Amino acid sequence: MEAAADRAAGGGDAGTAAAHYLGALRNGPSPVARDRVALKLARVALNARPGPQVPAALRQVLDQHSLGPGPSGEIRLLLGLLLRNQSGSGLEALEEIARAVPDLLVVSTGQAARALAITSIPSLKGWPVGEHRRLLAEAERLLPGVEEEDLRSAVLANRATALALMGDPSAWEAVTDLPDSLTGEAAARVYANLAGAANCLGHPERARAFQARAWQEVRTNHAPYLEAFVETTDVVAAFTSGRWKGLLGRAERAEAQYQDVPDFHAEALLVCGLLRLHTKGQTDVARRLLERAVRTTALDTGVVLTAAAAAVARVHLAARRPPQAVQAVEGVLHRVRRTGAWVWATALVPPAVEALIRDGRPGEAHRLVAELAAGIADRDAPAARTALLTCRALLTATDAPQPGRAPSDALYASAADAWTRLERPYEAAYVKEARGLHLLASGVPGGRAVLHEAIAAYQDIDAVWDVLRCQRELREHGQTTVRRPGALGYGDHLSPRERAVARLASLGLSNREIARELVLSHRTVEHHVARALRKLGVSSRTEIGPHLGP
Repeated sequence: MEAAADRAAGGGDAGTAAAHYLGALRNGPSPVARDRVALKLARVALNARPGPQVPAALRQVLDQHSLGPGPSGEIRLLLGLLLRNQSGSGLEALEEIARAVPDLLVVSTGQAARALAITSIPSLKGWPVGEHRRLLAEAERLLPGVEEEDLRSAVLANRATALALMGDPSAWEAVTDLPDSLTGEAAARVYANLAGAANCLGHPERARAFQARAWQEVRTNHAPYLEAFVETTDVVAAFTSGRWKGLLGRAERAEAQYQDVPDFHAEALLVCGLLRLHTKGQTDVARRLLERAVRTTALDTGVVLTAAAAAVARVHLAARRPPQAVQAVEGVLHRVRRTGAWVWATALVPPAVEALIRDGRPGEAHRLVAELAAGIADRDAPAARTALLTCRALLTATDAPQPGRAPSDALYASAADAWTRLERPYEAAYVKEARGLHLLASGVPGGRAVLHEAIAAYQDIDAVWDVLRCQRELREHGQTTVRRPGALGYGDHLSPRERAVARLASLGLSNREIARELVLSHRTVEHHVARALRKLGVSSRTEIGPHLGP
């Protein structure tokens, strides 16, 4: 069985090799053979998307204490990577890799440097960024003594990834230091990491270039784990850049395919939830998906926790529940403060500031904006910097009105322009919406026109839920909206809006509560409920549920 595994590994079939090595271990080999096979299993498992049996088998071998420092350290390092990438055990993984360093130092400066560089990659569920920087400095200190080209390349790749994720201005110089010999699986991994970091930080051109390189490597090295990595990175980038057409189906396929890799599964769940909210207005479905994404992610590098909390806060704000919106962001804000990863707070802080203002806590909103400003002061993070500009625009709502003077909305215009330059159409539309509401609330001419600009921008990316919210705001300010002609007829079938209303009604929500959730008028909800009852052939709300299907 070991020989068959060796052949599969030599042919690049990591999944088959891992299964055979695992079978060989279960057959009760001699201690010498057991230790040899365990090391081979650990080496192929990273690219095989194996189940939980592999980490368990490697732990059993480590518990025998028969390995020398070299094999013990390497297996522990690879076990830590498996835990980090595939089991959802984020902090446990970091601690396992850190435990490998003393053993590795005995036999290999290169392996020790590699382990330190891996633990230097930050996470919202990891250690404070300062600790990750210290570990990176230790890896850099060892780097001159690393003679093996593959290990040196691995250290340099993880160094570039860590610096990029931290928003360190030297990150892009570190990318140029990557050796030309970096190809195959190693190249796919580092360029996918860099693409994700560049997208999060607000460098769209760099993100596209890194993503293209990652896809190029994956197409010539068909490792299942790396294919999942590059695909989910691409799905998140597509959402960020407003390329939403057909994206829900793609995200749902990724969600179904990558359930055995927590962080990839979580990113797919996140995009599914965000699209269900913005393009379908399905607030209840969206919140369930977002909650699953938060529970699933292992070591989140600034994407899942922040975006999910921001979306839930927006749902509460649309339903006029600012205290609950503040609650929705508090836990993730605590993680950002603990780790110091403010470069990842782009999605989170603007709705948090809006929630605090609406909840009558302007002092806390000002302090949060000051924290964001201090946290990104020396970072290369254009998206977080534009979020800061957005927050400062939102804070103008707390300024004392000046008699006879119109409020300044220059910050809003600057923020919207900045989001457009970063190729983030949703955020640009959100700022236009906030600017229009600011003008309407101040009684200044032009607010209606700006809000219609926001509606058009939302329509361009099919953000139906956001369009409905803007239309409600116009109605409440005495403005009328015009429906586009040629609305689709559904006959005796429920329309998507009727289905969303019916589902909430079946859960026991009142018409007023449904109106708040779906940003509809109370009268519109009444009409939708009545039509749903008629089309489904039932006489009460309690009978709706079984007729809706999954």
